[in-house]
Amino acid sequence: MYHILIKEEFRKKGFATLVLKELEANMKSAGITSMGLNVFGKNPNAYKLYKKLGYQTQSTAMGKRI
Repeated sequence: MYHILIKEEFRKKGFATLVLKELEANMKSAGITSMGLNVFGKNPNAYKLYKKLGYQTQSTAMGKRI
């Protein structure tokens, strides 16, 4: 998955966890055996959430504005 947006006023209330767990359950019941996601480097809260939910770093992308 590429983008999940939780509006600022709803963050840190468990909505992203709920969404991801529900999505994982739906995918598992459909026979999907793995999921991947992107996390932007400027979003440490999302990174912590994904690690907490068991996601592991698979690759690192880097960029530079010129």
